[in-house]
Formats: sequence, structure tokens, C-alpha cells
Amino acid sequence: MSHSIQEKIFVELFDVSRETIKKLNKFSQLLIDYNQKINLIGKNTISDIWTRHFADSAKIYSILRDLNKCKKEKSVCDVGTGAGLPGIVLAIMNEKEKLELNFSLVDSNKKKIKFLEIVKKELDLNLCLINKRAENIQKKYDIIISRAVAPLDKFFNYSKELIKKDTVFILPKGKTWAKEVDELKKKWNYDVNIVTNNKLIDNSGGVSLIIKQVVIKK
Repeated sequence: MSHSIQEKIFVELFDVSRETIKKLNKFSQLLIDYNQKINLIGKNTISDIWTRHFADSAKIYSILRDLNKCKKEKSVCDVGTGAGLPGIVLAIMNEKEKLELNFSLVDSNKKKIKFLEIVKKELDLNLCLINKRAENIQKKYDIIISRAVAPLDKFFNYSKELIKKDTVFILPKGKTWAKEVDELKKKWNYDVNIVTNNKLIDNSGGVSLIIKQVVIKK
């Protein structure tokens, strides 16, 4: 699928402004350029950046919008952000709607954080970059997002120090999500809402998991 067709599908799905598309195009070019030096995304996914990476990240925004209905400022932590997915895409999209969201992008890989510093400067984005492992961060967040970092049980162990009583997780998952949820039940209590992916984004059976009231079993 050509870049222009992918971009058109993205616009139809998410109803974004020209300025948003302009910044996403710039982010796309930075990803392609720096991917030759740093392993940011799989080389075989470069031709599908808009559908494979941007749309899969952008689908989280409607969930953030719903969580922000009370208009209260919320902290959002993207754990294991890597190339800035989904965090950078969401921060770009939020420039139009200006929801009360403070984005922090966390990654332990110094080279990837250096890349994100360039992206932040080039795109003039308002966000925080943290070069640490999630388990070493001494801060609690309202919303935790992550994309393809680890199976749920391992991910919750990594991020447990970031959780407070009302923290909400938004986690895109592939077709094996049900198995991961079953494993998670062994160690954690929680409520989960399952949002099925739009077929134009993914027809493999992937979902977004919205997980609340997370408490480790004693």
C-alpha cells in the first residue's frame, strides 16, 4: 500500500488536521532516517509506518479522550516507548484538541532517548523524556500506556511502582491477548475492558485493553 493511500486511511480514521499530518510526516521521515543508525522499528515495517505504527498508536487517543471527560489534568506515562510509539503520535494528536494530558516517555535505551530528544526539538513537542527503567522511577501516574514491550504479567511487574489507586492502563495487544490476560489473573486483581481493533488498522484479532483497579494479590 502506498504512503499516500496509508495517509488517506489515517485521516479518515482519526479526522486529524493538516498540521497534525504535517508533523506526523516529519516524524515519519525522522524515523526512516535514524532507523539506518539505530534499530527503532523493524526494517520490514518501514513501508507500513502509517498503518502498522501510527494508526496502532493513534487508536489510543479516543480512549484518552473518554478518560479526560472530567477535564482534569492527567499524567500519562509511555513505558518502553522505544521509537516514541505510541507517545509521540499521541502528543502530536493532542496539539489540536489540547486535552489536559502531560506525557512522559520512558525508555532505558539511551540511544533511543537521544533520538526522541531530536524529535521533541524538531517537532516542538511538549513532553518529558525519561532515560530509566520503569521500576526505577519514583513517581505515580494517572494513565500508563505501552505498546509491545512485554507480556502482561511481566509488564505489570516492571511498572508496579508507577501504579496508584486509580491508575488506568491502556495496552494495545495482538491476537494472543486472551492468553496474556489469563496469566495476569494468577498474580493480579483488576477490571478489564476490551476494545476490538478497527479492521482497517488490524485484522489479526488484536485489541486494546483498558485495565483499571489494579491490585497485586497477596
